[in-house]
Amino acid sequence: MYVYGQLGRLIHRCDLKIFFRLLTVISLVVFASIFISPQVLWLSGLLSMMIPVILILNTFLMIYLIFKASGLFIYPTLVCFFGLLFLTRTVAFNEHEVVDGLKVLSYNVRVFNVYSHLNSDFVQSKHTIDWVTERDDDIKCLQEFYVKPGDKIFSTVKSISKKNPYYHFEPTFTNSDGAQFGMAIFSKYPIINRGSIHVNAHSNNSILFADIVRKKDTVRVYNVHLESMSIDEQQLANSNTENFSTNLQKLLSQLKHGFVQRAMQIDNLCGHLERSPYPIILTGDLNDMPYSYSYQKLKKYLHSSFENGGSGFGFTFNGRLFFLRIDNQFYSEGVNLGSFITHREVKHSDHFPISAIYSME
Repeated sequence: MYVYGQLGRLIHRCDLKIFFRLLTVISLVVFASIFISPQVLWLSGLLSMMIPVILILNTFLMIYLIFKASGLFIYPTLVCFFGLLFLTRTVAFNEHEVVDGLKVLSYNVRVFNVYSHLNSDFVQSKHTIDWVTERDDDIKCLQEFYVKPGDKIFSTVKSISKKNPYYHFEPTFTNSDGAQFGMAIFSKYPIINRGSIHVNAHSNNSILFADIVRKKDTVRVYNVHLESMSIDEQQLANSNTENFSTNLQKLLSQLKHGFVQRAMQIDNLCGHLERSPYPIILTGDLNDMPYSYSYQKLKKYLHSSFENGGSGFGFTFNGRLFFLRIDNQFYSEGVNLGSFITHREVKHSDHFPISAIYSME
């Protein structure tokens, strides 16, 4: 009986060792997925979304095994060591500084809630437009922008350009009423060059850039809106056992499309960044988490304003999936970051605005 008990414990211990070795390998593969373009392997995009779960699981196991004085703690500890790469992308501990410099706002305004299902009386629309208009930012980068010239409320270009008279607006769609949807960059300072980067002929997403002169300095500002995640929150909330399989297949198809499209768009964008003759400030809605190929690719060229100047988790999505940080600002060498703020008190859209202050070296 004694021999049987010892053998059972040995088998149990071997099984645990195999389990932790396997978990370690899986965890490191998931971490490595951020370096693989979804254009090559679309599943890399899906794997990268598991990184927060992997980090939480291994942290819990590490603490538990250390408490139990088990030698197996080495496996989750190894994973957590490599997981330190993602710590600064997850939470920031910077102090807010009051500095003087170039104030840059980025905001996905959700077409200023023009649709009746978002806002039946347009009061919310006016609040959003007034908030953007009245802010004293030097540069305002707006995604999902909407303008209807001559309209009492939605003459947004006319309103916002009162404080920021120089602008670059490119519509991606014009409806039968003459209203236009697209992207916009508004500036207090002259724009000496402007343009856009090809994204997709069949997409409402876009990437704009503008070369802006302030005093003796010129900076290139990018306003980015990458392919949407296309996740229907209501559909997820209403899923049941009868339609689960159908919804799952649809979700995976949408995710695959988004992963591949964003990878293509970010590769085109990074090629453009390499050719910039000026220091860069990049803002916008990446529609991707900090644990993604898109974010990793940008980090090769630029510094994250959230990581270097933000505080807390900085979640930017205003919805059921509240734990998403998909709106970002980045800056290149030649630019100094003063401060970064996520305006979670501003709830006009399904995104929270983000702002930062920069100075030129």
